[in-house]
Amino acid sequence: MDNMKKLRLILMTALIVIAAGCASIVSDSVYDVSFSSSPSGADISITNRAGTTIYEGATPTIATLYASAGFFTPENYAVRVSFQGYEDQLFIVRATIDGWYWGNFIFGGPIGFLIVDPLTGAMYKIERTQYSIVLNEAGIAEPTSQSGRGLHIINYQTLSKEAREHLIKMDQPLD
Repeated sequence: MDNMKKLRLILMTALIVIAAGCASIVSDSVYDVSFSSSPSGADISITNRAGTTIYEGATPTIATLYASAGFFTPENYAVRVSFQGYEDQLFIVRATIDGWYWGNFIFGGPIGFLIVDPLTGAMYKIERTQYSIVLNEAGIAEPTSQSGRGLHIINYQTLSKEAREHLIKMDQPLD
């Protein structure tokens, strides 16, 4: 290979590196996120930041989620998991800045930093891609310690009829 061809190869490689964003090269902008629940078979609904329901199904499942909601805008998803006789679980799946995005200062330059990675959505990543949701039976408080001992404050109206029958009035002596 003569020097001119070597120089062209080096320049083309440098141009590709400068024109591309670092996170766009190394990371994804779309993630498969898995959701499981106990009990299994719970209904799951995922809504994006615009309020559009983008997924409905049952657990266990895998949903494909985009890390970006647009140019310089991370996506956030509201997730609702519900099952008959159990309390709904609501939580947020958030996208955060991908560490590789900062590599543009070294490799991608201003084009990667200001245009390519924000445009492709690769400047963001969904940190957590596995969720295991434990649903609580309606009206039952979750213990605060492993032994199940401790003070639990529960609204009387949320208790089942069977649970109410086991309550002891505080003005009566304990046996």
